[in-house]
Amino acid sequence: MNISLVCTEDPADLLGKWVLVHVGFAMSVIDEDEAKKTQETLLAMSQLEHEVGDFLGLNQK
Repeated sequence: MNISLVCTEDPADLLGKWVLVHVGFAMSVIDEDEAKKTQETLLAMSQLEHEVGDFLGLNQK
């Protein structure tokens, strides 16, 4: 992962912090509440995608 967009000083300063990552790049430092909300949203999107695929017959077994 590339942290150059969020880290201009010592990389150790990021230890224990949450970062939003997109295609291998840390885009921003976020707080724990925002990280949890983002995880929940991504999980919901993943579940919805699966349900839509089932509805359309895309996830046939």
